[in-house]
Formats: sequence, C-alpha cells, structure tokens
Amino acid sequence: MSQAPPPAYPPQYPTQYPPAPPAKNNLSALFSLIFGLFQCIPFLMGLLAIILGFMGLRRARDPQVAGGGRGLAVVGIILGFIGLIGWTIFFAFGGLALWTAVKVTEKPRAAARQVVMDLSNGNLNGAMSGCSSRMDREQMSQLMKTMKPWGALQDMTNTSISIDTDGGVLKGKATFANTTKDYEIHVDLETDQWKVMSLEFK
Repeated sequence: MSQAPPPAYPPQYPTQYPPAPPAKNNLSALFSLIFGLFQCIPFLMGLLAIILGFMGLRRARDPQVAGGGRGLAVVGIILGFIGLIGWTIFFAFGGLALWTAVKVTEKPRAAARQVVMDLSNGNLNGAMSGCSSRMDREQMSQLMKTMKPWGALQDMTNTSISIDTDGGVLKGKATFANTTKDYEIHVDLETDQWKVMSLEFK
C-alpha cells in the first residue's frame, strides 16, 4: 500500500515589522535650560529661556521625543522668569543710585561749569563770584588770559566725581571752541553755596 507524501507547507520566515522611526530630540527644552542658567545678556537670555521653554513643553507631548524634556523646559521657564525679575530689580536700583548721584552733584557741577564759562568769556568778576574767598584774583586773571585762545566753553563732561557734604573733586573734559582740555576742579561748600577752590587744566 502506497503512502501519500506529506503535504508541502510554505517555508516559514520570521515576522518582519517596519523599523521604528528614530527618536526625536527636544532641543528647545535643552536650550531653554541653558539660556536660563547663563543669563549673561540682560533680559534677552531670560526671554529666550521662557520662549524656548514653552516650545519645549509643546514638543514634550510628542511620544517620539526621547526623554520628553518636560522637566528641562519647566526649569528653563522658571529660571527665565527669575532672571527677568532679577535684572529688573538690578537696573531699578542702579537707576535710582545713578539718579541720586546726579542730583547730589548737580549744584557743585553747575557752580564749576559757571566759573569755567565766565573765564572763557572773559568775565573775571563773574568767575570770582563763583570762587572761594581764598582764591587769588591775580591767579584767576592769568588763567583767563591763558584760556582766551581756547574760545568759548562748549561743553563739560565729568569722568570722575567725588563729592561729599562739605566738598569734593570734579574731573573730566572741557570742550572749548578751539580745543579740548582735561580739568580738575576742587569745590567746597561755603555758607550753603558751592564754590570753586581750585581750577586746573591739562
């Protein structure tokens, strides 16, 4: 009796699945954290940290993003806001200190400027009225003659100011019609009026 051959089965191959797409990176969250940590440029780095942080949060919802990045984005946003608040406070106090310094030195600077202007215009009496009673008139007259070729005073800028309640020193540059000179002016408070104690051009 003949036996029927066993039925032929198709060859078995391992089941193949399509390759998984490559994981995505959440660079927005990473850079949000970096900008939040290193806020060397006032306001700009903080704003970038916040913007990139929110972008990172949105990207973290994608299941294909490696590691999500939500935590990095949240920390970056928090640091960004802290940086903005910190820089705002810093500039507010800095501006207040600068405004205070300007107001405190306003009168002695004005007194010194008026004396230099009077000398440049040949007004010796006006210059002497802004000087201390200890200033020598002949010395001021010689200085006025020296200043005559310089022309009229155009501007005075301060590069260093050291003023307290009794007196101080002003240093800077004086621009005349024909030249520019460095100056050092000592001022003093006499009977509630700021007076020039000494005046030197270099």
